[in-house]
Amino acid sequence: MKKKIRTLPTVDEKGFQPEPTLPDSTYLDILNIIHDMGKEFERKPSVYTGKEEEHLRDHFLMMLEPNFEGSATGETFNKTGKTDILLKHNSQNVFIGECKFWRGKKSLHDTISQLLSYLTWRDSKAAVIMFVKNKEFSTVLATCD
Repeated sequence: MKKKIRTLPTVDEKGFQPEPTLPDSTYLDILNIIHDMGKEFERKPSVYTGKEEEHLRDHFLMMLEPNFEGSATGETFNKTGKTDILLKHNSQNVFIGECKFWRGKKSLHDTISQLLSYLTWRDSKAAVIMFVKNKEFSTVLATCD
């Protein structure tokens, strides 16, 4: 059963439709699904070995679409570019994700800038999903300081 996407704020006044935003609890549900999918990649290397970013992104879409009302699409145009993951509710953006392979600190900063360029003032929940091939993840974390 799909989770109902509840948006904030709620308004009782008829004829007024506020710009929706996800409550933190729903945002965390989305991030948990992404995190859990990432753990599955770690447990089953054949799922990701040799795959391009788009193929890996599709795994996340495959998990988001059946779990939340609305639509989860990939490579969807928003503002100045195509977002990797766009979750919509009632035709309104509620989550945007950008997927990238780890290629160093500069690449991370570039990815954040890219994601920010896709966001409008209405887009309040977003995430960077980083695919890291390094065997020593602690060195990646140390680089991000």
